[in-house]
Amino acid sequence: MSILSSLLPLLLLFVFPLLSALFGGFSSTPSYPTFRIDRAAAPHTLQHTTSNLHVPYWVNPSDVAQYGNRDWRQLDKIAEQRFVGGLNAACESEQLQRQQLVNEAHGWFWTDEEKLERARRMALPNCVKLNDLQRKGRL
Repeated sequence: MSILSSLLPLLLLFVFPLLSALFGGFSSTPSYPTFRIDRAAAPHTLQHTTSNLHVPYWVNPSDVAQYGNRDWRQLDKIAEQRFVGGLNAACESEQLQRQQLVNEAHGWFWTDEEKLERARRMALPNCVKLNDLQRKGRL
């Protein structure tokens, strides 16, 4: 009995997390319905627009049939976060491409002025969108 009582803290240390994981469940499904930001595709056919950034996104109508205003606001927030995250990643990619072009323009002995000018004029549409949102104070 004394051995069991001395092992009890160790048992609780290992058994309690195991039991909480088993009964807590390993839910791999998100707590919100899936949605698409790029374009509608089955089953995501219901278009909704976020209230702050006015970003259109599409959801499965059956997933949001019981949604109230609070649920929509939460889903809008998640959709906007995904949208801004995508813009940020695309902007970083554009900036890396520009920097790579600048690096290629600078050679060991001479600079390729044409390539350097092309890098300077390179359009960064996702960075422009991101900057516009920041300038408007929406982010």
